Amino acid sequence: MNRPEAGPEQFVIIETEGRTLRYGIRNFHQHPKFIVSPTENNLALIELERNVSIPSQQIVCLWSREELDLAKIILYSAVDVAKQPTPPLMESVKCFDQLLAPSIMVPAEGFLHLAGLVVNSTCARIRFIKLYKFIPWIEGIVWENDG
Repeated sequence: MNRPEAGPEQFVIIETEGRTLRYGIRNFHQHPKFIVSPTENNLALIELERNVSIPSQQIVCLWSREELDLAKIILYSAVDVAKQPTPPLMESVKCFDQLLAPSIMVPAEGFLHLAGLVVNSTCARIRFIKLYKFIPWIEGIVWENDG
């Protein structure tokens, strides 16, 4: 009996607490209005097959306000997860394209809030998407079974 050929296995690799672990992908939720060029609504949520144990200092809230005070934002890089966040944006790095998976954070109320994801960077500039407008879509996926 011939079985259809399976596609490539999809997974992500997550480094946490000094260990590198492989997690299978259960579902990939691409934004319904995704456009490749220009980069618009280019956001996706990845649902993993099992829970990820992460240290509490890596949990962030989503920034739900449209306004951002650029003088107070923090450019955060995945290479800094074991350290404190980098200094404010203009003091943080000499060349933005050296960062790994950079994101835009806002400190408020004693927590870091994820405000944006960098979609393009050069040595001197970054371009990021603000997440506040995606919160209803994100909550619709994340909380869909928690009614």
